Amino acid sequence: MMARLALLESFDTAAPEAGSPGADWQAGHAAGFDAGQAAGRAEASALSAETAQRIADLCFSYAEAEAKILARLRPLFRALADRIVPAVLHDTLGVALAEELDAAVVADLARPAVLRVPPEDHAAVDSALSALARKPFVLRADPALSRGQALIETPTQSTAFDCTRLAADVDAALAALCIEPARNPSHG
Repeated sequence: MMARLALLESFDTAAPEAGSPGADWQAGHAAGFDAGQAAGRAEASALSAETAQRIADLCFSYAEAEAKILARLRPLFRALADRIVPAVLHDTLGVALAEELDAAVVADLARPAVLRVPPEDHAAVDSALSALARKPFVLRADPALSRGQALIETPTQSTAFDCTRLAADVDAALAALCIEPARNPSHG
């Protein structure tokens, strides 16, 4: 039996075979490939710039919408700060004072605490505090205090309570929600 010889093709030839692309085709192919790459980079750059512009437009629209919403909410915040908050604070003065009194009593049980309130708040505070089971304090009208103020005195400490200041703090907190964002003149 005869052994078969393996036929291997040699690729070491320097001359192009007939039918393979020539040097002109290779140069044209390289130029076309480079032009395609450049066009792709240019299109990607244009898309990136367009995307960045759209994101900037959305941010501006968001800031505009936020400013409009805050402008429409501002009257509500004003009404809260001007009408509702002071009324609620005045109505809850007795409850808040009861909590402060309880804390003062626990801190010093040796002698009764003295609760000083303005004469115009005396009746309302006395009524609110009447629900307390124990009253280790003395309620006194103090003309030196303004409406909405109170002073809790024990032998070891004094605690001032001021609804007017509390209302101002709430008003400042609500006003902070209404701060308009700074406008960028380049956006119109």
